Amino acid sequence: MNLSSRQLADPGIVTVVEQALAESGLAANRLVLEVTETAILGETDVAVRTLTRLKDLGLRLALDDFGTGYSSLTYLRAFPVDTIKIDRSFVAGLGANDDDTSIVASLISLAAAVGVDVIAEGVETLVQKDLLRRLGCPLGQGFLWSPAVPMADVPALLDQLTRTSVVHPSSIGRPALPQAQRYPWTQPRAEVRARIAKLHKSGASLDTIAAILNADHVGTPSGKRWHRKSVARVIANTAYPEGIAP
Repeated sequence: MNLSSRQLADPGIVTVVEQALAESGLAANRLVLEVTETAILGETDVAVRTLTRLKDLGLRLALDDFGTGYSSLTYLRAFPVDTIKIDRSFVAGLGANDDDTSIVASLISLAAAVGVDVIAEGVETLVQKDLLRRLGCPLGQGFLWSPAVPMADVPALLDQLTRTSVVHPSSIGRPALPQAQRYPWTQPRAEVRARIAKLHKSGASLDTIAAILNADHVGTPSGKRWHRKSVARVIANTAYPEGIAP
C-alpha cells in the first residue's frame, strides 16, 4: 500500500496502521507500505522515527521510485527499508541504452550490498525481463504481466499467472547463444570492444559488463558467455578502436 507524504507526517499514522492490522486480522509481515523518495524529503528526522515505529509493528517498508532522488544512497542508509523499487524511467532503457542498463545494474548491486530486496517497476517487454534476471533482479511489475485491473478481477488474474508463469529465476537455465551470433574470430569485433570500453569508462563493473553482453546474446570470440575474466582480458588489451581508450 502506498503511503503519501501527508500520511507519513500524520502523528497518528502508526496507531491507524496498528488498528487496521488488528481489525483485519492481517499478519503484519504480509503488509508492505511504500513511500517515495519525495515523500520523505524535508522532515527526514520525523520520517525516520515514523518509519522505524511502523517497522516495529512487524510490517515491511519499500522505497518507491528509487534512483530518481538527489540522495538515494543517503536514504538507503538512513531509513529502515526492506525493499527498493527501481524507477520505470531506468527500466524503459534496458537493452537499448547502455547508460540505463549500467544504472540499473548498479542499483541492483547496491541493493545486494546493503541486504535489501529489489523490484523493477514498469517492466513491459521480454527483453527487459530477461535482462533484469541476468543482472540479478528476481522481481518485477508492469504491463508485461498485466495493466491495472478492478479488484474483482484480481483473483482470476493471480490464478492465471500462477498457472502459466511462476518459475523461480534460479531454476531457469542460461540459454545458448544463437549460432548466427557466435563470433568465429580470435578477437572481439571492433564494435564489441568499443562497447566494452564505453561501459568500462562509465564505471560499470566487470560483472555488470559481462551481464549486459550476455543479456544481448553477444558471445565471446569463441562463442561462449562472457565472464569477468574475459571482459578483463579485453580491457587489458590496448588494441581498442581509434579514439577509444581503456
